[in-house]
Amino acid sequence: TVDMLMAGNQQSSQVLIVTHDFQKMADTIVNNAHRGVTVLDSTGWYSKEASKVVMVVCRKRETSSILKLVKSVDPDAFITVGSVMGVYGKGFEALNKI
Repeated sequence: TVDMLMAGNQQSSQVLIVTHDFQKMADTIVNNAHRGVTVLDSTGWYSKEASKVVMVVCRKRETSSILKLVKSVDPDAFITVGSVMGVYGKGFEALNKI
């Protein structure tokens, strides 16, 4: 695809997951997908309810397996998936290669 030509095989995705059971979600992703997660505080502006967002950055090829894990924990989770142009740090490109 054009994405592959432009970015090579190092394409990444950012998955944002809003779920009530954020601890189980984070544990499931860490233990089964072997990816780190970040849990962010959030507020639903319409509902005015406090919530948590579980953020995962993964290789594009891992996205479908992450989504399957999300569905297994919380089929009603609100999820967004976005393309990421650069990811640097553990498990990705080293900062010294910039």
